[in-house]
Amino acid sequence: MWLTRLAISRPILIWMALAAIALLGLQAYSRLPAELNPRVDIPTLTVTTVYPGAGPPEVETQISKPLEEAVGTVGGVKDVFSSSQANLSIISMNFAVGTNLETALSAVRSRVDTVRATLPVEAKPPIIAKLDINALPILYIGLASPSQTAGQLRSLADNTLAPRIERVAGVATVMVVGGEQREGQVIPDPFKLAENGLTIEDVINALKAAGRDIPGGGITIGRNQTDIRLTGSFTSLDAIRDTPIYTPPDLSPSLSAPRTAPSLPPPPLTVGDVASVRYGVADRQEINRINGREGVSLIVTKSEDANTVTVVDDVNRAWEQMKPSLPPGLQRVTLRDDSSTVRDALSDVDTSLILGAGMAMVVILLFLHNLRGTIIVSLAIPTCIVATFIVMWMAKFTLNQMTLLALSLSVGILVDDSIVVLESITRHLKNGEKPADAAFMGRMEIGFADLTTTLVDVVVFVPIAFMGGIVGGFFKQFGLTIAAATLFSLIVSFTVTPMLAARWYRGAKDVEAGRGIFAPLERFYSLLDRGYRGLVRRALRYRGMVVLGGALAVGGIFLLAFTHLGFEFMPGADQGQIAVSIEMSPGTSLQATDAAAARMQAAFGKMPDVD
Repeated sequence: MWLTRLAISRPILIWMALAAIALLGLQAYSRLPAELNPRVDIPTLTVTTVYPGAGPPEVETQISKPLEEAVGTVGGVKDVFSSSQANLSIISMNFAVGTNLETALSAVRSRVDTVRATLPVEAKPPIIAKLDINALPILYIGLASPSQTAGQLRSLADNTLAPRIERVAGVATVMVVGGEQREGQVIPDPFKLAENGLTIEDVINALKAAGRDIPGGGITIGRNQTDIRLTGSFTSLDAIRDTPIYTPPDLSPSLSAPRTAPSLPPPPLTVGDVASVRYGVADRQEINRINGREGVSLIVTKSEDANTVTVVDDVNRAWEQMKPSLPPGLQRVTLRDDSSTVRDALSDVDTSLILGAGMAMVVILLFLHNLRGTIIVSLAIPTCIVATFIVMWMAKFTLNQMTLLALSLSVGILVDDSIVVLESITRHLKNGEKPADAAFMGRMEIGFADLTTTLVDVVVFVPIAFMGGIVGGFFKQFGLTIAAATLFSLIVSFTVTPMLAARWYRGAKDVEAGRGIFAPLERFYSLLDRGYRGLVRRALRYRGMVVLGGALAVGGIFLLAFTHLGFEFMPGADQGQIAVSIEMSPGTSLQATDAAAARMQAAFGKMPDVD
């Protein structure tokens, strides 16, 4: 084959190609994002609508039902589920596998827009989003301070910390949980309302009418055009107090009253005349405690295509930059960090990969009895793995459990081709051929057989990459990664292995050493060979019994495994965290629930293994 002849006659070219592959592969490896799992498109869309102040029945009838009827007719929808809670409506739509989610997202948005006008005015605009396992919260930060109140911590988180963290590249949202939120409160006086013939509804309508920004069109003067906008948003408590309340005039005529000269109308009533306007604390729906002290939590969610490890590192750097300007005594507690889980998982796989490659080299040395041959064969492992990084980067894969698992499993496959080639070269050297001729003829002699076995491995793993559904999304990167590594091993056996054998071997005496520390191994291999030959002769003598016994053994093992092994989508993982959920009786106040949670937290804090 011309490629093998070129490699033997032009070794400098092969060395330069290996150097280029190493350079490009290491560069690609440095640019590969690290994730725990591959990016998978789950065919599910959610429609989330916030309806402040509404109970579950109102949310169901006024929000969930109209939206559910609207989105249920979108093409490709398999199931529609709705959840109506206090102040919140969540609708989930499962689509058929293979549905273009971008097209489905546009269709759902159009259907939602058609019923948007029928929803209550107080309801927030519906939020339509794809369900993405890689766009989930990745970092939970707890804040506590002995010198800061819950309101001060909440203000610090809302006005300083969350806006700064949201500017970090890759951060989608930062949600603030806990603390006391400051709000402007209007508390009507029922006696003043009755005295002026007003109701609370009149006050609400006045605030709604005044607190809006209204477009006023435009004015064209010559070649210039100016847009007009009437601003009514409240900027202070005084602006709320001075809001006039419209009262219909009394138009009933009085027959007994004498006619008098017209007088100026009385000044209009304002909100401040009938209500108390002040700053207060919003009704609390949650209490957040950090190590027993009331605090605030920041929940950081990354964007869909961002890298977990990079985003967390950038958030930590942004925190260090803000640290000098933060109040003294502020304590930061990392409640959860998914980047640590990703690092630990990938580190374990990396360790397994390195150990597997090292043990493969040891086994090869024990069987070949030759250090040069061991080095020649072992070079296939790093060469193929580094070259596979280039393919992974071009295919926009990530370093995750599936791709690293593929590289770990491919270690044994990577050396197969080179071992077969080296064995053929060894046989030709023992026949007295020169190293260069033995390298070329040994490769040519088993070239087609080696190509066939490699392609068999490829056709086993490539179909895995094209499986359908969510499972197919997980195994796509696994199948293509191991197929790419296997193909690179074939190229290495065509070029690098015969080139090194032609240069490093000097004759048959350099190929195999059956003396020294390898002498006992050689005697053991000879004994094993004689025993295996005897076993094969007996098996051929009783073919029927061997086939029947083998079939019964395989069938028994299959039935035993099928009846005792469970089924699950993903295996369980110990991340060193335990979540405890407390369910109180209906009607329990927030304070009572907080007291129960505080007692449990104090009990857990006394355990020696709790960090």
